[in-house]
Amino acid sequence: MKPLDAPEYLTIYMLLQQSTTSMYFMATGTPSTPSMGSGIYATRDQAEQARTLALLSDKSDNIFHVFELEVPNPAYR
Repeated sequence: MKPLDAPEYLTIYMLLQQSTTSMYFMATGTPSTPSMGSGIYATRDQAEQARTLALLSDKSDNIFHVFELEVPNPAYR
C-alpha cells in the first residue's frame, strides 16, 4: 500500500471589499474554521456565504469580490 501524494498547490478563496469611492481594497469577513486569516476561506461556499453576510450588513454600498487562489502546498516535497 502506498500513501497518497500531497497536492502541489492548494486552492483557497479570498473575500475582498472594494470601496466605491476609491481604489481601496481590504480583506474582509470572519476567519473560517480552521482559521486561515481574515477574508480567507477553504471552500467557495464559505466565501460566498461570507460575501452574502457582508452585503447584508454593509451600509456604504461597497463592492465585494471572491477570488480563487492557488498557493503552494507547504506539505508538498
